[in-house]
This record gives sequence, C-alpha cells and structure tokens, in this order.
Amino acid sequence: MKINIGNTFLAKKLKSYKLQASSGFTPTPNFGVSLRGKRGPASARRERDGFTLIELLVVVAIIGMLLSIISLSLTSSRQKARDTKRISDMKQIKTGMDLFFSTGGGYPDTGAWVVGANLTCGTEQIMRIPPDPGGALYAYAYTANGISGTGCGGTVRGGYSIQFFMERQAAYYTMDEDGTFRDPGNNPVSVDALL
Repeated sequence: MKINIGNTFLAKKLKSYKLQASSGFTPTPNFGVSLRGKRGPASARRERDGFTLIELLVVVAIIGMLLSIISLSLTSSRQKARDTKRISDMKQIKTGMDLFFSTGGGYPDTGAWVVGANLTCGTEQIMRIPPDPGGALYAYAYTANGISGTGCGGTVRGGYSIQFFMERQAAYYTMDEDGTFRDPGNNPVSVDALL
C-alpha cells in the first residue's frame, strides 16, 4: 500500500507506524491530530503554563475570607484587652482614692479630676490619673458626691463615682467609692461579668 502525503511530519509518523507494525503488533496510529483542534508541542506547552483566571479568583477569594476572619478575631481581642485595662485602672483609682481619703479626710472635689494629671493632697502626690485606653472618646468621668468638707488644702467630698465605658458590652458602667461596679441600671455587677 502506497500513500502519498505532502506533509513530512505525517510521513515520518506513518513510516514509524509501518516499522512498529512489522514488529508483531498493531498499535493505534497517533498522527498528532485531534478532533478538539491542533495538538502540537506549542499548544500543549501553552496549556501547562500559568493559572487560569478562575483559579486566581478562587485563591484571592479564599485569602480574603481568611483575612476577614483574622481581622474580626483581632478586633475582639483588642476590645477585651482595653476592657481589662479599664478594670485594672478602676482598681488603681480606688486604691489612690482610698489613700487620698486617709490623708485628707475625704475624696477630691470634681474640679481636682484632670485625666493624665497628678492627684495631690497638699504637697503629697497620691497618684497619676490614668487616661482611658480607648482615648478621649471614652474618657473616665469622675463625679464627687456626699457631704463636703475641707482637707488637703481645699474642699473634699464624702463619696465619688467614676463612669467608664466597656466596649464589649457597649455600655457605660460606674464604680463607687466602696469599689462596687454598677451597670447602666445601677445594679451591682461582678468583675467577671464585665470581662
């Protein structure tokens, strides 16, 4: 059988097919022709190089979801850390106020409360008034109450309350001179309930 083929690539394939056929078995000829289109070495290489647009979009979407989950957990952790710092500040303020009371016979008047300033009784420095970890937006609000008297070179009061904001509960709480924390409804709450 003689076949006249003008394409040398197909002629070589056909010649190798004849050689293989004479060795005892008949393989299916593969002339590099496919029903799906041209399948040469260049097109095969093009299919293997790089990623498709769909693959890239899926990877970007997965990375975006992971970053949003991490961001949410970090935000929650930061809020909890600031709330814990607020409770610590309240305990520090209570200790300082108790020292002020024992030195001056009362608590400072409202005008003596300046965040970031030093609270003094006469010439004795009692404590530095801490700022809220959330900044000026959630500044601690001090209110003197009770009977007024004199001490520490000025007016002192018989009681006080400090209002502070808890981010995770999204509400303002107060602490009295006896160290009791109260919710917005003026009900006592434990430190564990705040954190």
